[in-house]
Amino acid sequence: MIRIRIASGSRTNTPVLLVKLKYEIFEGYGEASMPPLYGETIETAQAFIKIINLSQFHSPLEIVKIGNYIDRLNSGNTAAKDAIDIALHNLIGKILNVPFYKYFNLAKRNLKTSKTIGIDSSEIIEQRVLEADDFNYLKIKFEGNKDAEIIKAMRNVSDKPQFIDPYQGHQILYGTIHLNDTNGIGLINPTWDKIESYVKNINSFFYCF
Repeated sequence: MIRIRIASGSRTNTPVLLVKLKYEIFEGYGEASMPPLYGETIETAQAFIKIINLSQFHSPLEIVKIGNYIDRLNSGNTAAKDAIDIALHNLIGKILNVPFYKYFNLAKRNLKTSKTIGIDSSEIIEQRVLEADDFNYLKIKFEGNKDAEIIKAMRNVSDKPQFIDPYQGHQILYGTIHLNDTNGIGLINPTWDKIESYVKNINSFFYCF
């Protein structure tokens, strides 16, 4: 069993709740992913879903009204809310018989996903990167104390595009990486005040939210 470590801790799995919405002959599916650090569980998600009453709406096409109603039920349960939202969009796509790039009037693209590399020793990081050969991008987890070492380990075995995900380690990140270590690397979960001073001289930096 592989344990992934991020700045806030480590885990071997993440609880997931699948949601199914039915309308006439159509079914839509959504997923709630609940990392422990956010305080949601299968039980809290199920309890929240039980208080939702969608019978007051005539059709899933009232998605904006439905979304506003669900969001007003309480200020938390974001994973459960996301699962309902995903299921609604999936349901609408099936009702209208259109892929969602057309529903949102977007160009069709062949999307590529990334492999997340957790915080570990340089040897394990290199091993994980080599195991991710089938992925087009690599997502790097940071903690602040050994960020340059992590980048070096990944660059030792791969020149694939990489995205930095400092998250809760970002307050330390900016003092520990040198500019020449970041060529071709993107940044996830940035804060604008620190990004401005950190990357203003880097032309190839890519921000991902």
